[in-house]
Amino acid sequence: MPPDRDHSRNPPTKRTKLEGELKKRTPQRPATIPTDIYVSNKSSFVAQLARAKKLLLLQECASITIHGLGASIEKSIQLALKLQVELSDQVELKCTTGTVELVDDIIPEDMEEDLKTQTRNNSAIHIVVTAKPSITSIRVKAKHTARPGSYRANK
Repeated sequence: MPPDRDHSRNPPTKRTKLEGELKKRTPQRPATIPTDIYVSNKSSFVAQLARAKKLLLLQECASITIHGLGASIEKSIQLALKLQVELSDQVELKCTTGTVELVDDIIPEDMEEDLKTQTRNNSAIHIVVTAKPSITSIRVKAKHTARPGSYRANK
């Protein structure tokens, strides 16, 4: 094996070693609308499920969009599937995936140096949940059984 291909002593690295502290920026979002639900690993599953049901049943939105990024993709899928089960299959799910470019700041150890940035890619999912026309019977039942304060129906 030629010496330039011998990886036993120096395996190839994916990224160069950072000289400083890595600070991850929050992902940039497009302008949000009330029917967008952004899922993170820190957000409450039950609260997001209640919000999605409120939008579809009480506020009679035709569709909502569930967004997930990176590690929260699985939670986003679970939310959409749980919503479909709880609404008796009266919603359709349309899923699209993609890649989002994220920016990180590199804070140098030496304060004399300039702040540097690096970019990285992360997976994203967008699930459009559309109400079928036959959801009206569930909407009527939800409006009659909604207690004051449940789903925050007054908003």
